[in-house]
Amino acid sequence: MSGPVNLTCELGVLKTHKWFGLHAISSVTLELEVLGCEEGKFGALCDQDCVCKNGARCHGLNGACKCALGWQGVAYCPPNRKGVFCNETCACLQGATCDRWTGCECPVGWEGGHCELKCPDGTYGKDCAHKCDCDDTATTCHHATGQCVCVGRTAADCEEPCPWGTYGPRCEKSCECRTNASCDVMTGRCHCGPGLAGKFCEKEKFGGNKFNGTIRTDIAVTLSILATFFAVFIARQRFWQRFYRAGNKQQFFEGNLEELVTTDDFEQRLLRWEKDPRMLDLAEMVGQGKFGHVLRGTFRNSNGSVSEVAAKTVHQKDLQAHRAFYHEMTILITIQEGLGTPARCTNIIQLRGIVTKSDPKYILIEYADRGDLLSALRQARNRDDHHEPNFWGLAVDVARALAFLQELKLVHRDVAARNVLISANGEGKLADFGLSRDIYTDSIYTQEADNPIQINHLPLKWMALESLRDGEFTHKTDVWAYGVLLWEIATMGNEPVYPGPLRPDCHHLIQLLEKGCRLRIPHGCSVDMYRLMLRCWNADHDRRPEPQDLIKAVQLHGNVQTEWVEKETTV
Repeated sequence: MSGPVNLTCELGVLKTHKWFGLHAISSVTLELEVLGCEEGKFGALCDQDCVCKNGARCHGLNGACKCALGWQGVAYCPPNRKGVFCNETCACLQGATCDRWTGCECPVGWEGGHCELKCPDGTYGKDCAHKCDCDDTATTCHHATGQCVCVGRTAADCEEPCPWGTYGPRCEKSCECRTNASCDVMTGRCHCGPGLAGKFCEKEKFGGNKFNGTIRTDIAVTLSILATFFAVFIARQRFWQRFYRAGNKQQFFEGNLEELVTTDDFEQRLLRWEKDPRMLDLAEMVGQGKFGHVLRGTFRNSNGSVSEVAAKTVHQKDLQAHRAFYHEMTILITIQEGLGTPARCTNIIQLRGIVTKSDPKYILIEYADRGDLLSALRQARNRDDHHEPNFWGLAVDVARALAFLQELKLVHRDVAARNVLISANGEGKLADFGLSRDIYTDSIYTQEADNPIQINHLPLKWMALESLRDGEFTHKTDVWAYGVLLWEIATMGNEPVYPGPLRPDCHHLIQLLEKGCRLRIPHGCSVDMYRLMLRCWNADHDRRPEPQDLIKAVQLHGNVQTEWVEKETTV
């Protein structure tokens, strides 16, 4: 009830007489103004909100709800309780308040059911709804205020790396490495010196625990390693002796062929893919390099149909080229057998067959007549019109290929625009599982000759930090290279450029990456797409996105249609 109300109070009739000079009063009229809270408010100061629902009336003093017919419930829960009947506990952290209906209402910069989590990297503010706007790749922002914070660099200007023994935001964390080992200024990961291993460099590399290992354990481990090595070596030697019993006596495989040729049935796997070279009709050359070339051709299948193929071969007397040739052959067979029939993933180049029983030897793969992605990017950049296709869709295709390779537990090691082929129907095909490093070798691949017997050509500017530093390759190193591929697309085919020399050596590039230096945001690239690249280049490989996450992110940030149906390739 609100507004002024007139009330009349009848006091009755008193006998009229004079009392010490005063006359008695028989009646009196009082005017009282009764003021209540406005609708939806209650409390002594009307400063609290009513929470009554479904037509219930709210008590103006304590907020209690008078439920309408057919409804029940309570108005307010005790502290730290929630739910319709106040039977659930909030257990909020960080000083958060407990709301009966929504639970913990987290303060700025926190999230989670109990406000136990800081905003994820790259976000800040209420409900972590804002994105950091820090340009430098070595910075992040405060989870509450959004203020950019140096990571792995001094807080003054973010120009100098953290002093020795410190790392992290504002260089406030101390390294836990032992034996005077340094740590990564971004992640705190220990860089063990020669002969040391372990999370904190606390172990000798071949001697067990540095502080409590025993000579007996060291000998047992060493003998076990040697026994395994000789068993693998003998198995490989016996296989290749059988494989070349037809008279091919070149020692092609003095180097490491990894784990792909250790099974006894591998020869039979090769024979299943062997093709009659008389059924192969070769045409013009479509690729040539220092170690071999690629020819366009057609192959007549046993059912009479004709398939267009690309035939890869190598020069006969180059040992390293032959290693790469057979390496790619085994990889493609493994992938093709994993794909099944029909193929479960059409975004990996399809193997059509091999020719190994005669010279020259060939790997026959499907022919993609629209060329490679790098050439397509540069052609579109040089055209006068600006109606180039959405190349981000091809990046989605590559991410799907990486997801499938992860399923097969295979690592590509050379994900780049030059190794993505485009089929006639516009699909991106991840290709060159080894041979491209030789056939198309140029200044992109830097020659590393630490071992004068075995010289490798490495695409340094596409390689992850742990690959450069430790020789470690996983599906997460492919994710790093995928980030560089996104950068190539954003620049329409530019070669990656870091500060310093145009083509830095391995040691120089490791120093740059450990200091937090990354490729800069390309002109015209969206902030969201660049942040995705930075996630791919995270020094901590565990914090890089998975291939399945890359598919969704590129579809979102690249405006790629999400509808996709797996289909058998027709080229």
